[in-house]
Amino acid sequence: EDFEELQKALDGIEKMQLLQYSLENGDQETMDDFYSDIEKSIPFKEYDELMIIKEKDANINFYSKSEKAIISELLMVVDGNDEVVLMSLTGNINLKHIAKLGSKMEFGGMEHLGKMKGD
Repeated sequence: EDFEELQKALDGIEKMQLLQYSLENGDQETMDDFYSDIEKSIPFKEYDELMIIKEKDANINFYSKSEKAIISELLMVVDGNDEVVLMSLTGNINLKHIAKLGSKMEFGGMEHLGKMKGD
């Protein structure tokens, strides 16, 4: 069953990119610079904001580009106390399958996508 869920989530995804900076590997100033570079280099105005999740130790933002009902790109930006993460998925993305995968992996807020309505 888990393999089927993984296969459904991966169907349609053409590319996944993940960038992370953690305080385990450096200092606060460098992590802040990394987050600033993300904010400067991504044209967020070209994306629709799907949701913002405010957790105790992190803010998680989801953005998408879509045509009609098909999401062609999904961004997740995590601004946490001890890490910054940028994840980009491109392809024909089904949010419900991605959310199921995220909840099984307990992957940084992705399970919250399952709370959205619609296909």
